[in-house]
Amino acid sequence: MKYKNLFDGRKVSTFGYGLYKGEESNKGDQEMFNSIVYGLNRGINVIDTAQRYRNGRSERLLKRILYKFKKRKNLIIISKVGLIPNYIKKKKILDKLKIKKSNCLLEYDYCIDPRYIDWSLDNSLKLMNTKYIDFYLLHNPELSLMMENGQKKIIEALKMLEVKRKEKKILYYGIATWNGFRRLNGNNYQLNIKKILKDLEREIGKDHGFRCIEAPISLGMPDILNYKVDKNFNLTNFLKKNKINFFSSASLYEGNLENLAVLNKIFNSISINKDMTNETKKAKVSFPLSENSLRRLFILLENFRKSKIFIKDKKLKLSKLKSIYGTGISFVKTLQFVTSSLVGMDKKKFVIFNLKEFAYNLKQKDINYINSLWKKIKINL
Repeated sequence: MKYKNLFDGRKVSTFGYGLYKGEESNKGDQEMFNSIVYGLNRGINVIDTAQRYRNGRSERLLKRILYKFKKRKNLIIISKVGLIPNYIKKKKILDKLKIKKSNCLLEYDYCIDPRYIDWSLDNSLKLMNTKYIDFYLLHNPELSLMMENGQKKIIEALKMLEVKRKEKKILYYGIATWNGFRRLNGNNYQLNIKKILKDLEREIGKDHGFRCIEAPISLGMPDILNYKVDKNFNLTNFLKKNKINFFSSASLYEGNLENLAVLNKIFNSISINKDMTNETKKAKVSFPLSENSLRRLFILLENFRKSKIFIKDKKLKLSKLKSIYGTGISFVKTLQFVTSSLVGMDKKKFVIFNLKEFAYNLKQKDINYINSLWKKIKINL
């Protein structure tokens, strides 16, 4: 197992568990339990969950994991608050807490009210049966920007997390965003991380606990490579200067790399005066739901086409097991700003595969080649 260092000096495995996947059942819990215990015993020490994941079952599963593993100090546990799971809605927790509707977007199952965050943290600690969470993150805080005074609401939520840090219920806090860093520069719904930290420092000083960002980055979602809040902004330098650890979500495009490869092949074929061979069978492809994500996907496919990139090409099998998921891992491994890559590993076979791939050392010429492709891939996203 390979490790990097968090900014507080602790070691963190270069990849970890994202517990968003898996069947919402006892069978699904057991499969995930077996997978996690297997990986922890082989050196993986990052577990990423959320109040929302698997309708709360993922947080509950941590109680069993911690009882079995018994080495809490060796683990880095991440959880999140903001997206409301069904079990919270059924219990009408927001009504019981008298949460302000102005701090919620109920049509998106989203709440950033400080009182709700306070309750949710205590609830998560109880479900997991742990005294603290290493990183507690606001889940998709970009949704706040759809509200009046959205930026202020984010800061108020972070101030509550600072209170919880001082109570030693969390070590650090931060944000887990899906679209906040994928918006075009100047878009009203783009999260401005520089402004967030500046506003937070103004409110509570520089000795704050904002030390984590989680966001998607993969061969199928490279958008963050273009993220800028001003012309001089550099994400790698910003993270280093502010001692912020970056965890990549959707590191293997949520298991959709095979589907992306088919789209890549079809899209590239429009440059060739030759029909595809499949006339009757349903193409094995998938598409995101939102218009903005579709737009980004089409631009990505066009970049593949213009640069004559076939992500299933033999030249891109720069990995130990020579699969498209090995290719995806190789691409993520070249990104120096990524502290640890989060992967959905609800089954043991995925852990076995990833242990081999993340331990594989790329040659420098392969790293240079992948970096040259990153430059082509991210154009105009």
